[in-house]
Amino acid sequence: FPNPFNNRSTVNFNIPKSGDVKLVLYDIQGREAMMINDGSLPAGAHNMTFNASNLSTGAYLLKLDANGETQTVSTILMK
Repeated sequence: FPNPFNNRSTVNFNIPKSGDVKLVLYDIQGREAMMINDGSLPAGAHNMTFNASNLSTGAYLLKLDANGETQTVSTILMK
């Protein structure tokens, strides 16, 4: 997992079964800063690359919702 991350970063994750996957970056106040993925993905390992050049340096929350499971991690954007 990229921490801290730069303007262009890749998030790696695995999902055990196919289904809808939502990967969202939130600012520290809980506002959506960037939708990285919102759609169906097959089971297995995935790499999502995103460009955060339009965001400010600071703390963010990365939230992954997949098949009824949710994981949230904090991260820092360094420019």
